[in-house]
Amino acid sequence: MDQFNEDGPGGIALDKNFTFDYPFFTPGAGEMPVSEPENRALLDFLYKTPNVYAVFTFGPYNNLSEAPKFDKAKTSKRIITGLLEKDATVGEQVAKLYTGQANLKDAPAMPATKGNFAQTAYYHYGRFSFSTPGWWVPKLTAAKDTAKKTESTLPKPAGPGSTTASPGQNDDVKFLKWADANGVPGTFVAWAAVEHPDFPGRKAEVGGVVPFARLNPPVRFLTQAAEQHTRFLTTFAAQMPSIEIANVRTESLGNGVNRITAQVVNRGLLPTGSEMGDKVRFVPKLRIELVLGENQAVVSGRKRILRGPLAAGETAEVTFLVTGSGRVTLEAGNAMIGIQRTPLTLN
Repeated sequence: MDQFNEDGPGGIALDKNFTFDYPFFTPGAGEMPVSEPENRALLDFLYKTPNVYAVFTFGPYNNLSEAPKFDKAKTSKRIITGLLEKDATVGEQVAKLYTGQANLKDAPAMPATKGNFAQTAYYHYGRFSFSTPGWWVPKLTAAKDTAKKTESTLPKPAGPGSTTASPGQNDDVKFLKWADANGVPGTFVAWAAVEHPDFPGRKAEVGGVVPFARLNPPVRFLTQAAEQHTRFLTTFAAQMPSIEIANVRTESLGNGVNRITAQVVNRGLLPTGSEMGDKVRFVPKLRIELVLGENQAVVSGRKRILRGPLAAGETAEVTFLVTGSGRVTLEAGNAMIGIQRTPLTLN
């Protein structure tokens, strides 16, 4: 009783409506996981697109400025809630790349929320998943007199019993100081009394920090943010896995039998897939296959080899005994990283 807007403001928060760690019976999370058509459309796209290597999200969760640490207790449970060990190592590598290339410092703590997209992309889609807000309010380096001027325009605590944080500790105050020092208008609306039709005869006020002003960069900061993240994403793409079929040899053993040996090498600086991808059993395996023609057969070894990810610089050696003559093709890769092909001639 005596509640107002008890269903919560703003309807459904789409980033609470995904499948991993869905917050049941939480305002804004929706009736059930992926109840919203926008979320369903996004997940349908992902699950129909096997060539996605990694997912990047711009949103209110940051695992790029500081990568989450490996926690064995979270990975040994039936439902895994923490990065697997190899994936945590990759996360640290990518976080260093991000802070170096994007050159963004002093990131605020932005832990993962329940039911968000970035974690669903990792735990349920099995891909590396990285998230950043893309921009945040830098630390203020303005002169003290500017800071004092800003503080003087803000509402003061109500009195000795007030729980309002002091200006030096309040994030809204820090944001308004920065906005004042950088000439960013429209970030704060002075509190004013209004006649509210739902509260006749009672005092009502509106005002304060403009919604989302702390999260959305002013237009003049967008170009710099875009350039920083373009530089990071370009460098990330250059470090992606690159499969090479090397040291291929074909030897005739007589009686129409040939031995084929080769090495499949990951020349990239990142693994060919996440460790979590093997757990969810949906991510395509690394496939090494000898594609035969007519009147050819593999008499020793497997024609098609499926295996987990190759780490950066790791090598997989393969051997086939093949009967017949003519051309065969050795293939290695998968949809996420591309497929390399090397034609061979049997003696």
